[in-house]
Amino acid sequence: MTSVPVKVTPEYEEAIIKLSDNHQNQRFLNDSIAHAELLATLMIGRAKINDDIIIYSGGLPPSCFSLGLNGTKSTNVRIVLDDKDAATKEEEKFKDNPGVQIKLKDPSKANEAHFFVAGESFRLEIDHGKAKAVANFNDHDAVSILKDRFELLWDASVNV
Repeated sequence: MTSVPVKVTPEYEEAIIKLSDNHQNQRFLNDSIAHAELLATLMIGRAKINDDIIIYSGGLPPSCFSLGLNGTKSTNVRIVLDDKDAATKEEEKFKDNPGVQIKLKDPSKANEAHFFVAGESFRLEIDHGKAKAVANFNDHDAVSILKDRFELLWDASVNV
């Protein structure tokens, strides 16, 4: 049985853009690669110059992160990846951008849920296989917890 990819409906997109525009502190589900791409575009792509962007992922799927990373104004982007080939590829891609730093997670460390934070917004996967996640555009407490988790990952990771 083949699964059909979930697409972003106009209603979902409109609702998510409204939450983003209002910087609303409201958690919502995000359950597909297309939804993840929309959030990365809104959260990472709209980040301000001094906003921290942190990403922990297996690889860096272009389908999720390209528009957001290409559109961001942030000069402080740090990425930890599980996959060495992906980390090497991304390191090469961003070699001329000192605002983007990439590390490879120590493979001896336990796997964590993938997530990203941009400013006060976040997306945290709760089921990686289905790209199901919880997200929020303005949750200082959750962002603080994820930043602390990221710092531990960052410190335990190695340069590519």
